[in-house]
Amino acid sequence: MIVNKMKFWSILLVLGLAVFAFSGCGGSADTETPGENGDIPNNTPDTYETADVLGGRWDVIDQSITIDADYTDGTTLELMLSTASLTFADTEIIGTRGLSTITLHETWNAYLNADVRTYMGIIPVNIDDQVISLIKQGADNWRCEMMDTYRTVMNIEILAANLIKLTEHRIAPLSGDVLIEYDNELTFRKKE
Repeated sequence: MIVNKMKFWSILLVLGLAVFAFSGCGGSADTETPGENGDIPNNTPDTYETADVLGGRWDVIDQSITIDADYTDGTTLELMLSTASLTFADTEIIGTRGLSTITLHETWNAYLNADVRTYMGIIPVNIDDQVISLIKQGADNWRCEMMDTYRTVMNIEILAANLIKLTEHRIAPLSGDVLIEYDNELTFRKKE
């Protein structure tokens, strides 16, 4: 009788462990959970080989971009895009993270909007040979963080093998201690 009870409890214990092991956590298969390092994994595959696509020079194709930037004394600068070019070099990506070196040159026609609207000339806003970290945000979508003084953040969306959209939040020095802060979205085509 004792042997039969032990067999019964042993079988019941094995069945209980099997049910526990195969039952899962009850969450949705679509739910993303943070990894050990706090990142949210993104397994959505890219359409393009990102490192190969980004490498090289890109020229802006937007014809009329106008933004307002906050100026240090409380007035507003109206910036009208004149030219922009972007170069990626030494891009390396492993999984959902990577590094690249960028050079970004923008020139803007600037108007100071105060009591009287005043043309201030052409203002260059440049980033030269800066290392950026790339963090995958979705299929063909990468967040770029620069280790510059102003912690510049950009987002790159690959639209085609020769077309990207760059969204940026910038704090840029104009001259001396004068800074402007602005958000911008530009579309670039790869130079052949």
